[in-house]
Amino acid sequence: MGAGRTILYIVAAVLIFFGVLFIWAAFSDQISQPWGTMAVGAVSLLAGLGMIALAGRLGKKAAQEVTVVQKIDFSGDVNLEKLTCRSCGGALTPENITMLAGAPVVHCPYCKTSYQLEEKPKW
Repeated sequence: MGAGRTILYIVAAVLIFFGVLFIWAAFSDQISQPWGTMAVGAVSLLAGLGMIALAGRLGKKAAQEVTVVQKIDFSGDVNLEKLTCRSCGGALTPENITMLAGAPVVHCPYCKTSYQLEEKPKW
């Protein structure tokens, strides 16, 4: 919570406290102008509630969309081969490969299996 929001909440609490006290005092027999006292209490109460609403809006931040781009550098020449599912043999596209925890994972749209893509050693 930021310092500005904390200050707004404290000032709002004080205004609400005194607003309630003024409204409560307006019903006393010792006050000569009860409507004026009640009006001051109502304005103070509304100002405190308005500050709470303002502090609540200050806390909300707009959601930001984050795009992560991961680039892979291969150590040697890359020959493009047709990628097929090792369970059912269905043809796979690059859209069927996702990165999970830094490892490429294949999701087959035909048999619904998922497995980690493994690179065979070149020796």
